[in-house]
Amino acid sequence: MSAAVGASLLAHGLHVLMVLLGLWGLAALLVPHALARLGAAPAPVADEHRHRVDALRAAVTAGAPGLPLGPLSDPAAPGPSATAPRTGPGRVGTLHVPLAVVASAAAAGVHAAVAPPHLREQAALGLLFLLAAATQLAWAALAQRPTVGLLRAGVVLQLAMVATWLASRTTGLPWEPLATRHPVGPWDVVCVAWELLAAAACLRAVAAAEGGPLPRHTAGWWGWHPAVRAAVGAAGVSLALLSLLGAPS
Repeated sequence: MSAAVGASLLAHGLHVLMVLLGLWGLAALLVPHALARLGAAPAPVADEHRHRVDALRAAVTAGAPGLPLGPLSDPAAPGPSATAPRTGPGRVGTLHVPLAVVASAAAAGVHAAVAPPHLREQAALGLLFLLAAATQLAWAALAQRPTVGLLRAGVVLQLAMVATWLASRTTGLPWEPLATRHPVGPWDVVCVAWELLAAAACLRAVAAAEGGPLPRHTAGWWGWHPAVRAAVGAAGVSLALLSLLGAPS
């Protein structure tokens, strides 16, 4: 088997592995929230009726009959703050952090998609793309439980990716395989757009965190802001179109 064939097989194998890891991560993120939502059900009417009858009987016994109009609950039951996880003040847990996660994962998808052809041309360059994809995916996974330090690291990571791309398309970098200036292509534009969006979302989340604590974890799919769901659709459509149209990488 020639070295070129071996490199091609390695490129395709790594690409498939990255796609499978991405699908696994997406499923791990969405499926538990979907199951929890499907399993959630309101309290049976019979239980509410029983509580109201008991409350009315107690009021009659006390000499002050009347039907309570407010919502009834079991006094022994723990309050929402004791059981419900804190999913974030304001829109940090439903918009800013999830948007940063989606954008970083989308940029990682672009890097993974263009890695195989670069591996065939120049193994070191292809490995750099795979390393970039793995780093952005790892940050997206960690950001499910955000901290201020992690969000700031996300800003640095995404802007460093943009700066490296900009240098490679203008002056070139002082080391191989990026010493030669590369042309700008559609994959580049899409990837940089996602990285800038991720950095901006991280900055917004950090600014919002100054007014209160960050969420322990971000909201799931059902709790995401519509803009985040739209970003997921845009990521899928853009990757599919660039792949089907055979855009140069």
